[in-house]
Amino acid sequence: MSKNILDVNEINTKKKPIFSKRQLLNSKKYQHQKDLLNAILENDKSYSLSEVDKLINDFMKKKVNN
Repeated sequence: MSKNILDVNEINTKKKPIFSKRQLLNSKKYQHQKDLLNAILENDKSYSLSEVDKLINDFMKKKVNN
């Protein structure tokens, strides 16, 4: 039983890989969104892929002002 608890704790404490803005701009995953990433990501900050995806989705859902 305690082994299962340890397994769950190990899963919860594993960190997601993080990437710099430069790495993300050079990635194949975001090759068609370089301009957008360049605009929304900060230079001195690191991001996980899920964070980047959320930032992109939030930006794309913003209302356009006339």
